[in-house]
Amino acid sequence: MKSEPRTVNELFETAVRYVVPLYQRPYVWNEKDQWQPLWDDLVSLVDNLGVRTGHYVDHFMGAIVLQHETPIPGEIPEFTVIDGQQRLTTLQLLLSAAARVARTRGFEQDAEILVDLTHNDPKRATGERAFKVWPTNQNRAAFRAALDAASDGHAPDDHHNTIQEAHAFFEAAINTWLDDPDIQDKAAAMTRLRAALTDQVRIVSITLEQPDNPQVIFETLNARGTPLQALDLVKNAVFHEAQRKGIPTDELYEEVWKPELDEVYWRRDRRQGRLTRAAGDLFLMHWLAMREGEIVNASRLFQAFRNGELGKNPRQRDRATHTNTVPRLPYLPVV
Repeated sequence: MKSEPRTVNELFETAVRYVVPLYQRPYVWNEKDQWQPLWDDLVSLVDNLGVRTGHYVDHFMGAIVLQHETPIPGEIPEFTVIDGQQRLTTLQLLLSAAARVARTRGFEQDAEILVDLTHNDPKRATGERAFKVWPTNQNRAAFRAALDAASDGHAPDDHHNTIQEAHAFFEAAINTWLDDPDIQDKAAAMTRLRAALTDQVRIVSITLEQPDNPQVIFETLNARGTPLQALDLVKNAVFHEAQRKGIPTDELYEEVWKPELDEVYWRRDRRQGRLTRAAGDLFLMHWLAMREGEIVNASRLFQAFRNGELGKNPRQRDRATHTNTVPRLPYLPVV
């Protein structure tokens, strides 16, 4: 794999598409834990820019992991986002919110520069290909609405995620900051904000190469590190295996997974005895216990699914179903 630190400008200034696979979890960042701290750090960068010390401190926002897809002549380069979709999506919402504020206040040059970092040239790309980041299925309508709102402001809200809430938060934060009476030159302040955001916020971009295994890397970064819900990891593993075997993943998602397991219900915490976990994880725990014929520790749900279910051949899965008299779950398909 190849890694390099990149500014926001370097990530988005050229024609590019960062596509989040449908099997990844939806956008989950929120104001308290991510948006407000990021905004506070950005304001500190801007304040430092206002003092010409000759030394400027960058803000490190973490890492993203990308897989470069086989280029098609004449097409915009495309990367699959293996990890870091929360960061990429948040940056796009922040850039879009800043562009809308700049345009509303008449700072057209800053607005155009910012829009160029969220949208590809319309002469080269239309529809979903116009967006430099294209999120997972659950977030696409809200994401398109939020970025369209940067122009017209009349898109309806999707209450099932926080995409538009993030856009609205950053827009309000920028406006409040610019309205501070201590900021005399609003245009200059907007330019400093744009410069800090595009040139001083950095991300380590890790691009996979052959023979890197994206599934193993995803699990390493998440199952063994950042706490994703077990059902998120199961979803990733199932669809990655389906893709590997040539099964149409879009149809699998729309017809099998989405109608049941992408409902908000499964992400809500539920208490069972002394255990408080997402409803989806509790369901998975009981389903695995029936399938495997033994109690599965709540902290090892994904490992148990990967080793027990994906590790079995179809005949073993059928035998496990018959032995435990549990009908095969229709929305955890055999792949």
